[in-house]
Amino acid sequence: MQVDTGASVAMTDEAFYSRHLRHRPLTQASTLRSCTGAIIPTMGQVNVSVQSGELTTVLSLVIARGSFPSLLGETWIRFLRLNLESLMNPSNSPSSIMAVQMSPGSPNAELLSRYPNVFVPNPIRDFQVSLHLEEGKPPTSFKAREPPIPIRQAIEKEIQRLVDQGLIMPVLSSRYATPIVAVPKQHNEVRICAYGDFSITVNPRIVMAY
Repeated sequence: MQVDTGASVAMTDEAFYSRHLRHRPLTQASTLRSCTGAIIPTMGQVNVSVQSGELTTVLSLVIARGSFPSLLGETWIRFLRLNLESLMNPSNSPSSIMAVQMSPGSPNAELLSRYPNVFVPNPIRDFQVSLHLEEGKPPTSFKAREPPIPIRQAIEKEIQRLVDQGLIMPVLSSRYATPIVAVPKQHNEVRICAYGDFSITVNPRIVMAY
């Protein structure tokens, strides 16, 4: 099974159920949704005996219709006491580029000297743009996705850093709300991409100029 700290339940597909668990009766499962909000069709759920060391308990396993990877969700992870830090290895994640340095003989040295403000951290601030949205479509608001447990603290730290730098600001409410996309980096840090997944909120409603 694949460890998925963003999944609230453990899940497998109907092929696995047919091979190994068909003797166990199915009960109704709650509605499952993917990170994009799409409903995951399920056959139901079964109760299975799970052992971790000397401890044994009964946990639920949701059976998805079709072909899906088997996922180890948050409930199972807590019982099995998995070392998530050893499982989450961000050493291969690219680090962000915060500055550019070039030698005087570099072909791009002239660009660096002509436009120095472009090659510094966070060069764009206090700049407003206008987005024209299609009329007649109501605003959309999505709840936050459950981030993987090992990077939750790093996400909170990065959000606070963006607030402190004046790049984002907290609001009490908004007609539009989109979940963030956080990418693990080295040294237990994260990069928040575009501050949200706008492909499911604003982007489909933008009136294109061409």
